[in-house]
Amino acid sequence: MEDTFNDIKKLELKLDISGFFMAMVRVILSVLIIVLLIAMSGSVVKIAMDFPLYMNKKVEIALKEILINVLMFLAMVEIFKTTMVYFTEGRVRVTFVVDTILIVVLTESMSILFGGKMENIFTLILLIITLVITRVVAVRYSPTERGELN
Repeated sequence: MEDTFNDIKKLELKLDISGFFMAMVRVILSVLIIVLLIAMSGSVVKIAMDFPLYMNKKVEIALKEILINVLMFLAMVEIFKTTMVYFTEGRVRVTFVVDTILIVVLTESMSILFGGKMENIFTLILLIITLVITRVVAVRYSPTERGELN
């Protein structure tokens, strides 16, 4: 009888700790969302404020810088989307993480290509191909697509 009572107490303690953990994760993610929104707003303001500076540069250089800034902004949007999905579904989708990494890698690839540094291009191409394959596999074998999650 006393063993059953001790088991119940251990279970209650375990539930309290996991509830506390989930509450702390939600608080930290809420702060992260606020920081992301501030960073995204700052990014848009920076792009807009830098626009007059682009007028003094060659068109190619100005367009390259704008493109890289916009791609980095899209990476922040993907991180924001991943965080929001975690709040609603309680899990992180691999496709969102891979999408974010793909955007960042493509941004870096473009900056390397625009900079004329071609020594790492094959490594980047291999990385992009690997990420694309990972994304396809993640979509194809997703637990939600197979009906394993509600």
